Amino acid sequence: FALLGAYTGNQLSSLTQQYDLSNNVAAGASKVVGTEVRLLTLAGMLDDLERSQINQVNYDISIISNNVEENNALLAEVGLKSQADHLSAVVKGFELSVQPWLVARSELGFNADDGILGRLKVLAATIESKILDTGMVTLNSDFQAMIKAQQNYLLSPSEKSLKSFNYAMTGFENMSNSYAMLDLYQTEVGQFKKTFKRVSELSQELGRLEQKLAQSEASAIMVVKDIDSRLKAISKQYYLTAQVAADKTKWSVLTACGVLALITIASFVILSASASKAIAAITNILNSIADGDLSKRMEITRAC
Repeated sequence: FALLGAYTGNQLSSLTQQYDLSNNVAAGASKVVGTEVRLLTLAGMLDDLERSQINQVNYDISIISNNVEENNALLAEVGLKSQADHLSAVVKGFELSVQPWLVARSELGFNADDGILGRLKVLAATIESKILDTGMVTLNSDFQAMIKAQQNYLLSPSEKSLKSFNYAMTGFENMSNSYAMLDLYQTEVGQFKKTFKRVSELSQELGRLEQKLAQSEASAIMVVKDIDSRLKAISKQYYLTAQVAADKTKWSVLTACGVLALITIASFVILSASASKAIAAITNILNSIADGDLSKRMEITRAC
């Protein structure tokens, strides 16, 4: 019984370890999935970001980085150290892609009223107001054509849309000169052209940064998915190993209990038969003595 108890205790301890490993790996897989969710949420957030949300973006990135670092120990423990290093690298790459994007977007503006886009809008409103004061419909028409070309460029920055804007701006300036009205808003036009040039530069830079950001995001999510699938497989393997060990322990204990039961029953039968034989012999001797036969003797065996 002592051996059976020791064996059962050892097996249960092993089972507990296997189930704990399975649970830990499953929890790690959940954290990895959480990292994927945060990445996707952050990527979606960048599409409609406001200036007031910049701190939130930086906070989310720090949380993602911390989660990755916390998972590295578990990943290394289950033999996924190379995947852990890869995940750290792609998440770091994602962070390094987001930061310059935030800087460029902050300067450009997160909407038409923010940053230098807002400045451009103010200059356009000022120029339009001065044109309206002149009552020159033709000038206003050319100005609106230029503004439309500018908006087309902002919606879809390209070499073609940039040439269209420059063509419209030149046409507006020439028409203003022909009516001797350019002096009224020449300063604002100069500022508008300078500001738009910076808008063009930032738009092109943002195009490159957003492409790099999308690649970093895709790489990070791909690595996360790979690690998640590997962790789930490892967790399942630990669980199946524990199940096999549990079944083996169950049948081993049942077999041992059966053997012990047979030994106990056999011992009881042997002892019972021996005791019955001794009692019968004593009874016969006592009956003979009661009948007057004093020659009967009882043998007594003493243990040494």
